[in-house]
Amino acid sequence: MPKKPLVIFTDLDGSLLDHNTYSHEAANDAMRIIEERKIPLIFNTSKTLAELLELRFRLNNKHPFVIENGSAVVIPPDYFEEVYTTWPQKVESIQGYQVIHFGLTYSQLLLKIHSIRNQLKFPFVGFSDMDVAGVQQHTGLSAHDAKLAKQRLCSEPILWQGSSVLFDQFQRCLVNEGLRVLKGGRFYHILGPVDKRMGVYWLKDHYHEQYYKSPVTTVSLGDGNNDRGMLEATDYAVVIPPENGIPLELSHFNQVIYATKKGPAGWQQGLEQIFGKTGIS
Repeated sequence: MPKKPLVIFTDLDGSLLDHNTYSHEAANDAMRIIEERKIPLIFNTSKTLAELLELRFRLNNKHPFVIENGSAVVIPPDYFEEVYTTWPQKVESIQGYQVIHFGLTYSQLLLKIHSIRNQLKFPFVGFSDMDVAGVQQHTGLSAHDAKLAKQRLCSEPILWQGSSVLFDQFQRCLVNEGLRVLKGGRFYHILGPVDKRMGVYWLKDHYHEQYYKSPVTTVSLGDGNNDRGMLEATDYAVVIPPENGIPLELSHFNQVIYATKKGPAGWQQGLEQIFGKTGIS
């Protein structure tokens, strides 16, 4: 048995879920061990609350999760004895779940973004400008999934329609307003001064103080640059090769495993090594 309880944080698309099929079949053996050992498996993703509620139901996951690239942590009803926050974190209740915001709310974010656009006429459209059909057109999602993706709480994907020089100017304006930009495959994601590590730190403290009443060992798995903060915040990290491009290189002092397989097969490969190191079988 491990000396300390494990808590596992994972990216979804391209990590636990196959980049093309969204299947997790290749990771089912590790998933079974996680469920049998009652190890908290925390989804830490760019997806929205609405998307995660549906996906968690499909995967039978009942643990907290982190949404929109670290912008907020979502806690199921009665999961922790007490949820404590510090200023300026904002807490709201949605469908019985407690949502702890680390950055701006969606309305606060849009106010800043649209003010910058209106003043300087930057050429972009965001999810807030599109109807469901528009999101479908630009993402390839079904109408149902596009509707879930539009239900945002803390970040705004935008489609840039100008030059790279103009984008650099736009990005400087965002930074001056305390905002961050993450590059995705097709969209840029604008969010507050947050990343995926914030949910790791917050939940690690709560598992220590409120759940296990003892220190925990943290593990993270991811394949993208937006996962770097999460991977560098845990005791063990599994870097999964991306579908396209060069795998991340981590420079932090924690123990890093570089999977050689992509997607859920790499997820399984990495966790097999983690389980060996921590005495889980």
